[in-house]
Amino acid sequence: MGQTMSRLLIVICFLWMFLPSLSIADTIILKNGKRIDSPQCWEDGDLVKCKVYGQTIGYQKKDIEEVTIESIPEKPSEGFRFGVWQSGITVHEAIDIAEAHNLPFHRSGLIISNKTFSAKQSRPYADTETRFECKELVFNKLATLKFNFTPTSKKLYSLEVLFGNTGMPKNSEFRQQLEATLREKYGKPIQITDHVIYKDYDWRVNNNAIVTMKPMNNSILVTYRDVTLSSLAETEKLNRVRKGFTRSDKEKF
Repeated sequence: MGQTMSRLLIVICFLWMFLPSLSIADTIILKNGKRIDSPQCWEDGDLVKCKVYGQTIGYQKKDIEEVTIESIPEKPSEGFRFGVWQSGITVHEAIDIAEAHNLPFHRSGLIISNKTFSAKQSRPYADTETRFECKELVFNKLATLKFNFTPTSKKLYSLEVLFGNTGMPKNSEFRQQLEATLREKYGKPIQITDHVIYKDYDWRVNNNAIVTMKPMNNSILVTYRDVTLSSLAETEKLNRVRKGFTRSDKEKF
């Protein structure tokens, strides 16, 4: 009896020391009843993010009924964030986020008409493509979001938000409202570039991100850029060019 009890205590201690994930788990319960169990969840602005099968997925707080967080929160890297999108996420993570929020995320160049998520328009291209698109309703306007990922590591380094049918730049009420919103959030622009009929505005999001508003003819382009990851994208592009110079090609010159 004594030996049996001793062996049981040893087993319990072993499990407690080496398998802590069995007893610690975070849980998200959405308002639609869906339950997400994760080894780690954390808050990030209006989102609650979690790790699911090695991927990071974000859920809007307004869509969450209940959340239980017992693990140590993970601090997100400094960069830009637009809604559910955070700089530094990989293509696979972006696809998971789009699926979680039922957004029509797809490879750039595809002509689609659906307004919901479709795996066949994104997942087959996750390891080969670096440019993706998605349409979202922003400020009651249907905006086209264009995602740019680094060539090799496939990390999001810039996000373009294109608003159409906004009117001419000088007289556009929508442009004025959008500029006022960006000024309220990010303060005074760090740079203003004058053009003939419009101006470009640059704001500093933080020490590692910049947002630019570029009015055009009947449209406005807002671009978020992660400075560090943009440099990484250029480095990876250059490395790919260098690898393209094979010995046989060099002998042709």
